[in-house]
Amino acid sequence: MTNADIIAWAMHRESGGKPATATGLVNNPADRGGPTSIWGITQASLERWRRRAVTVAEVGQLTYDEARSIYIADYILGPGFGLIVNPWLRWAVVDANINHTPVLARKLLQRALKVGDDGMVGAQTRRAIALTENQGVKPAIRVCTARQRLYAAIVQGNLADRDRDGVPDNVEFLGGWTDRAADMIEELLEVAA
Repeated sequence: MTNADIIAWAMHRESGGKPATATGLVNNPADRGGPTSIWGITQASLERWRRRAVTVAEVGQLTYDEARSIYIADYILGPGFGLIVNPWLRWAVVDANINHTPVLARKLLQRALKVGDDGMVGAQTRRAIALTENQGVKPAIRVCTARQRLYAAIVQGNLADRDRDGVPDNVEFLGGWTDRAADMIEELLEVAA
């Protein structure tokens, strides 16, 4: 699994399989991320990338190529996840970063590696990462398992209903979140077979 494969998988997942020529916007009032391109890039992420304020329309017009550049720079290289030698583990951690934050992705990595989960990649975490080089998909599956537990904690910790439809916002998203991690586990198990 190369970095290009990881990004292609994430962008396919984010867009619902739309072609690379597509553009569009998702602006669900229940989503704390706010206006988001079909490629999964939020307005705040696009503003950081472009280093200026952007309009909601600009978010909706984000191209596949620019989104891919953002993913590589901000979700793989920037947080240092490109240094994870086990490609399956890198995939799981990068996708966790896309869905959460770099700090939470690092904590999920640390939980999977059974080291202290402070969200900082220090010497102990680096040593544990190095040991995963020949461990196949197992460490990545452990990240996905930790992610499933995080989703449960997110829902239990916040039952707000900002869109006032009678269903807590995080409950609305839980199916998609868990499907994402479950899909990854299924693909990892196919690799392991």
